[in-house]
Amino acid sequence: MPGKKDNDQTLYDDRLDENRNKCVAITAKTVANAGEDVTADVQKVEQRFAYSVPQVASGVIKSSAGFLHALIISCNDAAPTAGTIDVYDNTSATGNKIFSWTLTTTAFTPVSLVFDVWFNVGLYVAITTTADVNVSASYR
Repeated sequence: MPGKKDNDQTLYDDRLDENRNKCVAITAKTVANAGEDVTADVQKVEQRFAYSVPQVASGVIKSSAGFLHALIISCNDAAPTAGTIDVYDNTSATGNKIFSWTLTTTAFTPVSLVFDVWFNVGLYVAITTTADVNVSASYR
């Protein structure tokens, strides 16, 4: 293959692709690219999210477009009040509903629900129990 090497052993190909762009091929690694683990020979991708403090009442989590990764729901006492948890793509309890869960009076272990969905307007959580269920969101 025609080409030349520079001091870090990167091979630069002198050929052009079908759009007349210069081809570059990296054949040797002496410096890691962003996110690269050279030792394990993998490109690492890390998910990063903000989180809301556990809330027990309805409210806005985020007032602009974003990405809902997960909800974490847990009991705040031994006997939760029956009710619902509704999640909206909005800044109020109207519009497009992302999720709805009906709760009974039976205690439950904490649960993480993964959504990985975009919302366009905002993120609003409506809780109809009496401050005995915690809801926390992981989002960006």
